Amino acid sequence: RIPPRVAPKPAPAAGEDATINIRAPAPQAAPQPVPPAVTPLPPSPPIRPPEAPAPRGSRLPLLLGLLVLLLGAGAAGWWIISEQPAMPAPLATPATPAVDPTEAASPAEIAAMRLPPARVLEIAQRRQATARPQDALLLFELAAEQNFAPALSALARLYDPASFAPGGALSAANPVKAAELWRAAERAGDASAAAPRAALRQRLEAAARSGDSLADLALRDFWP
Repeated sequence: RIPPRVAPKPAPAAGEDATINIRAPAPQAAPQPVPPAVTPLPPSPPIRPPEAPAPRGSRLPLLLGLLVLLLGAGAAGWWIISEQPAMPAPLATPATPAVDPTEAASPAEIAAMRLPPARVLEIAQRRQATARPQDALLLFELAAEQNFAPALSALARLYDPASFAPGGALSAANPVKAAELWRAAERAGDASAAAPRAALRQRLEAAARSGDSLADLALRDFWP
């Protein structure tokens, strides 16, 4: 329904007290807080499907390349070595001869070394050749004490009148001692002692016929 219209009140005339009804303003509603502006998020990138792995190539070309490099390096090294002048071989240092401890040793020191009789005989013969007759005599005796046949024969030659050398270690020959040594050498196995022993027997027999009692005693002792 349409409400009836209300006629406005007439304005008061001049000089009349006019009572003006002042109405309090209608209360205004409190302003509502403005919500903060929302920053829109950037669009996310589209999701791509996973790509298929690329096919692995063959390693044969790589291996062939490495082989070519190695061959090239080897050829270069061989060329460098072949081009260099050959180095002269180092001179060989002469070996220092070993010092023989028996050279300066006395016969007593050699006896203390307990050397084989063959070695002692060798030293005795060397000293006999170098004009050391006294050392040679002692060393001949040292080797003969071990019943070494060559040493017994060497010692017999020093005493035998047929091979006696004046000016050596002995002042005179001794046929009786020579007869003893020749028999010992022959019994020890020296076959070469038979001939000088037979020659000495003939000498002693001639001396015994001349009245030499020592020669006669030697014949009975060393020739049964």
